[in-house]
Amino acid sequence: MNISRVQGLKILDSLSFAWENNDWTNIDLSKNLTLRSNHKDNVIGVQNVQQAFALDHRPSQKIHISTSNHYVASDGLGLAILSSYVYGHITDLTNVNHYAVFGGTQCITLTYSESKWSVAEILLNINGIEDNSSLLNEWTLPARDKGWHSGNSYPTLVSELDSPWVNIPVNKIEKNDYELNEENYSKYSWAIDQNDFALFKTCYTSDARSEFTALDPLYGLHNIVDTLKEFRRVWPWMQHFGEVLKITIGPNNQTAEMWVGRLIPDHIINEKSEKIYDAHYRVELRKENQVWKFNWSEYTPGWFTENTPPFNKSELSLLVEE
Repeated sequence: MNISRVQGLKILDSLSFAWENNDWTNIDLSKNLTLRSNHKDNVIGVQNVQQAFALDHRPSQKIHISTSNHYVASDGLGLAILSSYVYGHITDLTNVNHYAVFGGTQCITLTYSESKWSVAEILLNINGIEDNSSLLNEWTLPARDKGWHSGNSYPTLVSELDSPWVNIPVNKIEKNDYELNEENYSKYSWAIDQNDFALFKTCYTSDARSEFTALDPLYGLHNIVDTLKEFRRVWPWMQHFGEVLKITIGPNNQTAEMWVGRLIPDHIINEKSEKIYDAHYRVELRKENQVWKFNWSEYTPGWFTENTPPFNKSELSLLVEE
C-alpha cells in the first residue's frame, strides 16, 4: 500500500496534462475530489473541479503548464502527498505577444482504494503573475508586492499545516541518495518561499556555511536562518523554481555535491530552443544521523543554457536517477 516516487511523479505529470489539455481521462479522481485554491476558490466534486480548470480554455487562447521542485511522500498506509512548484503561461492565439505568466505551489493528496491511487485533493496556491492578467479568466489575483488587503484572494497554503513534511513526517518511500538529495532542494526552496523556518532550519548542518551574491558570507545555522529569514521578509512572493542538474555522491556515501539551475518562468527557452537558467546553486551536503543536509551552499547569478552548464559535463554523477 505504498506508492513509489516514479508513480507519484507520473501522477503530477498527468495532472499538468489534464489542466493544460482539459482532458482528465488519464488520471484517477476521487468522487469527493476537492480543489482548494486562492485563484479559483474552494470547489467540491469531480465535475465542479474539472469545470473550474476548464475556464482556462477559451477558444482564442492556449495554456501551458510545467512543474519543478518535486517531492513525493507516503505513510505506507494508503495516504500519499505530492508537492511541486507549478508555472505556466496563457497565450492569446490571435497575438502571441499577448500572454500572462504565473507561478504557484501545489500539494496533491492521494488515497489508496480498490487497488489504485486516486487524487482526493488539489491544493493550489498561485504566488505570482506577470504580464497581461486579463487572460486569466475569472482568476482572483494574488496580493503580490503591495501586500494583502481586502479584495485579494486569501492565501490557501499554510506550510505549518499543509506541507507534506508536516502531514507525513515519516516518509515510507525508499529512495536512493540521488533522489534524497534532489528532494533536499525541494524542501529548502519550499521552506524559504513559504516562510516556514522551522522546516528551513532542518535543511542545514549546525556548522553549515553559505555564500550568496547579495549577502555577506554566512557562518553557522543560526546566522544562516536569521539572515535568510530577514531577507525573505520583504519578498513574500519569492519562489525558487529550480532544476537539479547534477549530483555527485562521495565514495563513502556520507558527502555529496549538487548543482541546481534557477528557472525563471517567463524565460525558460531561448531562441535556439535550449532550456536556460539565470543562476546556479552549488551545494555540498553531508549525512547527519542518516539524513542529508546542506553543509555549504553558494548562489551565483549568470545566465547559461542546458548545453553550457557551470560544471564539467563529462564528469558524470556516481549515482543516477532510476
